[in-house]
Amino acid sequence: MLSFAVAGQPVLRAALPDTTDILETACFPLIPFANRIDRGRIRMVERIVTIPADPEGAPHALHGFGWRHRWSVAHRGTDDAILHLDSPDWWPWRCSATQHIRLAGDQLDLSIRVRNMGEEAMPIGLGFHPYFERAPDSHIAIDATSYVSTGADQLPDGERPFSGFDDGLTAFEGFDNFIPTDTQSCTVRTRGRTIEIRAIDPVAGFHVYVPESKDFFCVEPVTHRPNDFGLGDMRGALLDPGADRSLSVILKPV
Repeated sequence: MLSFAVAGQPVLRAALPDTTDILETACFPLIPFANRIDRGRIRMVERIVTIPADPEGAPHALHGFGWRHRWSVAHRGTDDAILHLDSPDWWPWRCSATQHIRLAGDQLDLSIRVRNMGEEAMPIGLGFHPYFERAPDSHIAIDATSYVSTGADQLPDGERPFSGFDDGLTAFEGFDNFIPTDTQSCTVRTRGRTIEIRAIDPVAGFHVYVPESKDFFCVEPVTHRPNDFGLGDMRGALLDPGADRSLSVILKPV
């Protein structure tokens, strides 16, 4: 996604003209997992399945394949688009994904649906990775009491108390952590505008990324914690053959 604006004012960071770098866009999908898997090793019940490392996350796998592969356009309307993607050869389980992007007034509806086309259960995690413009007034409001801290290897190393972003984002330079919450929603304030991020389907929480000295930050609704699959903790994430799993999220100025 290249941009999302309401009344001429950006809600998400707009991509640079003619960019070919996915990391410079406004938002991309996370499928079939979010964040990192330790050295690409997925711990299934009876075996370890290894997938390739990603250049941005090496030596770990990162964000799955949905952000790195070209989706085909199944439908293009005046206010919506439907995109399709089959899993690449390096993903050990055959699956098919559909992404629906729809404008409804000043609201953006995002949804992903994945179907397991193989003959065995596969791990599945879903999410979205929106970018917001960072400004002096940028703030995140989320109902949570803890966050999953990250070690020097960029993998989770424990859970710590969390009291919120009341001091603004400047106090959280370099924050790249998962925040578990049961509320299914949070709000972002930046440049005088407040935006609600609300998950329609269950999510485990939000991964918040505040890179140092950058003009953006990210608040990512995701269905599992970082490296859950690397630890063998599927938390109901196994998708049976022929079954579907979906995630729908709404972004709306409030």
